[in-house]
Order: sequence, then structure tokens, then C-alpha cells
Amino acid sequence: MNKEELMKRYEVITDCWKFLKKHCNVEGSDDYWQRVIKESDELYEKHGKTEFAKEQFLSVVNELDRYFRENGGKTNE
Repeated sequence: MNKEELMKRYEVITDCWKFLKKHCNVEGSDDYWQRVIKESDELYEKHGKTEFAKEQFLSVVNELDRYFRENGGKTNE
């Protein structure tokens, strides 16, 4: 992997962190989940629809969902 490829991955990971931080107050509303999915799709496109970007953003969405389910559907509002 060259320096440019490494930087692209760094940018994906940085955006993943910002995405997780932005949505960490997990809500149960359809509106919340639609916003999460929409933004993850936009970020995936921003990063060239690479498999790496897909897996990273999907892992954040899955983590938000897991957190919500494991906390009995309670919100952090």
C-alpha cells in the first residue's frame, strides 16, 4: 500500500469517527435511522464506493444498532 492509498483509508476512518460521534445519542425513531442510513450512503459515495469504505461505514451503523438493542431500546436523549 502506498502513501496515497494509506491516506485514503485514513480519511475514511476519520469520517467514520465523526459519523459515530455525530450519531452516538442513539434514538429509536424512524427519522433517526433514516438520517443514519442516508449519511452513511453519502459518505460511502464520497469515498469512491470502495469495499473498505463500505465495510467501515456499515460497521458504524451496525454498532449503533447493536448498542440500541443491547440497551433495551432505551434512548440517550
